[in-house]
Amino acid sequence: MRVEEILEQCRETIENFNFPQVIKWKEEHPQGKVVGFFPVYTPLEIIHAAGMLPVAILGGSNKVEVKHADSRLPSFICSIPRTTLEMGFRGMLDFIDLLLFHPICDVARNLVQIWDRNFLNMKTDLLYLPQNIVSRGSISYISEEYQRLKQMLENLSGRKITQEALQNSLRLYNKQRRLIRQLYEIRKATPWLISAADTYALLKVGTIIPVEEHITLLEKVLASLAKRKVKPLDKIKVVV
Repeated sequence: MRVEEILEQCRETIENFNFPQVIKWKEEHPQGKVVGFFPVYTPLEIIHAAGMLPVAILGGSNKVEVKHADSRLPSFICSIPRTTLEMGFRGMLDFIDLLLFHPICDVARNLVQIWDRNFLNMKTDLLYLPQNIVSRGSISYISEEYQRLKQMLENLSGRKITQEALQNSLRLYNKQRRLIRQLYEIRKATPWLISAADTYALLKVGTIIPVEEHITLLEKVLASLAKRKVKPLDKIKVVV
């Protein structure tokens, strides 16, 4: 596939909130479990090592009209939890076996309780993160929390998470991160080779599909960008 075709596929994938790729994965892996995770700071390697598919749940953008969620959440909070809850009410997230939340904001911290009350058949958990990362006890604290998550995933999947599986998952996700850094370097040095919108689509699709497939996509795009014949443009750098 040409790089344009890959990027077009990525755009179509991230704009389809019915998650057809995830549904297909579950059909191909009858015993496989899907772990939805609310952004951010999810230890994806532990989920992957359990043979599960981690899928980022980032709301429905402006593609999902909020009709039901406003009865549980005030309308002035951000769209991510509101549209996520709306997607839950519409059955758009029924493929999820476990939904992880994090205390990244007041709404995310409390959404797990709202979810538990409204979706009795979906398992949820709040992954507690250390609020003071420079504290002497933060490392042991997060280690124990990861061990708790590991045990929960093993119980859900019926599969032991071995050291070898964890090391393999770490290698894969570290490779994915190296490729993403290469993509950012291209955006920094030659931004005309790939637009910000296409970069976003290429990265976001990696939160939906298996990491192995995303690595292949990144490698194909990075190899093609160097040969892409695009007129250099004097792009203005913006500092926020």
